[in-house]
Amino acid sequence: MKRLGRFVAIAGRNGAGKSRLLNALERALADRSNALSQMSSHQNNIKVYNDALTVNPNSPDAGQWKRIIADSEMQIRRVTEVVACDPKLGRVQAIRFVPKQLGLEDPRVSPRGQVAAKSTNAKSPGLNGYNSHCLYYIQYVQERWWNATHQGYSGSEESKAEAVSSFDALQDVIIRLFGTELGRNIDGESMLFGKPIADAGLSDGQSVILQFAVALHAQNGSLENSVFLLDEPENHLHPSAVVDVVKAIYSATSFSQIWIATHSVPLLAYVASVDPMSLWYMSDGHVTHAGRHPATVLTSLLGDDDGISQLHAFTGLPAQLAAVNYAIESLFPPKVVIGGGVDPQVNQIHGILDSLLDDGPTKVIDIGAGKGRLLDGLTVAVAERGERLADRLDYYAYDAFPDDKAICESVISAHYGVGSNRYFSTPDELFSVKDERSFSLVVLCNVLHEIPPEEWKEFFRADL
Repeated sequence: MKRLGRFVAIAGRNGAGKSRLLNALERALADRSNALSQMSSHQNNIKVYNDALTVNPNSPDAGQWKRIIADSEMQIRRVTEVVACDPKLGRVQAIRFVPKQLGLEDPRVSPRGQVAAKSTNAKSPGLNGYNSHCLYYIQYVQERWWNATHQGYSGSEESKAEAVSSFDALQDVIIRLFGTELGRNIDGESMLFGKPIADAGLSDGQSVILQFAVALHAQNGSLENSVFLLDEPENHLHPSAVVDVVKAIYSATSFSQIWIATHSVPLLAYVASVDPMSLWYMSDGHVTHAGRHPATVLTSLLGDDDGISQLHAFTGLPAQLAAVNYAIESLFPPKVVIGGGVDPQVNQIHGILDSLLDDGPTKVIDIGAGKGRLLDGLTVAVAERGERLADRLDYYAYDAFPDDKAICESVISAHYGVGSNRYFSTPDELFSVKDERSFSLVVLCNVLHEIPPEEWKEFFRADL
C-alpha cells in the first residue's frame, strides 16, 4: 500500500481481513517504535561486525557476526521499510480510537477525592476501557472551572485562565457532537439534557459519542504523530454522527493518519470527498486500491448491481420529487409572495432607495406590486429608524395582473389612508391621475417576465 494520505478507508465483506490488517499495522508500528529506540545500536553493530569480517573473514566467530549483522539490518528495515514514515517524525504511535464498552461508570459511586485521580486516566491515548473514566474527567474539568470562576477564588490568574479555557474547549466539543451544553446541578453534578449524565438515559450511540468527545479534549496534546485505528466506528452510531466524529478526529490533528475499516456507505462517501484516492478494497486477506473503482467497494457493501441500483434510486428520490413539483408548479400561474419576516431582497432595495430619496416624500412607483410586499418591507426598515414611511415615500403601485389588488390596497391604506387611489393596472388608469414624468423613482422587481417583450419599448419609453 503506497502513496497513502491522511485517510485510509478499507471496505470489504465480513471476514475479508480488515480487522487483521489493522492488527498487523498496530504490531508493525510497535515493532518500529522498539527498533527506533535501538537504531543507533543496530547501526553500530553493522559497522563493527562488517569491519571485523573485513579484517578477519576466516574467524571462527564469522558466522555469529553475520547473524548479528542480518538481525540488525532486519531491525532497521522495520523502521524504514515495513512502515514508511518521515524519519523526522520519530516514534509514531498506533491508537485504537473506537470505544468498545458502553456502560459509563458513575463518579458518584467513588469518594470525591478519587475524581481527580481517575480523570487522569482519560489523558492516555486511545479508548480502551474509556467508559471507566469518561465521566470522571467531565466532572473534574467542570469542577475546576466552577471553582476558578467562583467569587471566592483566590488562586493565580494563570490557573484560573487555564481552567476556564479547558472547560470552554470541552463545552465546544460537546456542543459540536451533541448539539447541547453541559450543565451543573445544585449538588455539583455534571448534567446533559437536564439530568446528571449517569441518569440521563443516554443511548448506546450517545455513550459512544460522549467517549469520543471527552477523548478528543483530554488527549488533545498527545494525538499528533499517530495512526488512528478505527475498526467499524459506525457501530451504535447514526450515519451522520459517525461522519461528524471522524471529521472531529481529522480536525483535531495535523500530523496523523486515520485508518478506517468500515461497512458504512456515508462514511466512505465522506472520506472519498476529502481524498478520492483513499479507498481500498479487501477480499480474502488481500488489499487492493479502489480509488478509481468505487463500484468495487459498493458491490462489496451492497451485494450486486441490483443493490447499487436500489441505493441510487433511493438517494435520487428527493431530486425526483423536486423535479415533479417544479413540473406541476410550471403548469400554474406564478404565485405572489406576501410580505413579512426578514426579506433580503427588500433590504437590498431599501439600501438603494435610501441613497436616492429626497428630504421630503419622494414619488416612487412599484411596477409589479403584487400583494404589497415591497411596501410592507420598507415600512419595517424605516420604522427601525423611528421614521414614518409616508414622510419618506410617496408610494404608488402598478400591476398588470390585478388578482391581488384587494390585498395590496389594504397594505397601502394602512399607510396612506383609505381611498388614496394609489393602485393601477393599466397605463390609462395611471395617466388619468398622474402626468407623464410624475415619478422620481421606478422599482421593477421580478416583473420583466410579466410584461410581454413586444410591449417593453412602449412601456419603458423615455417620456414616461
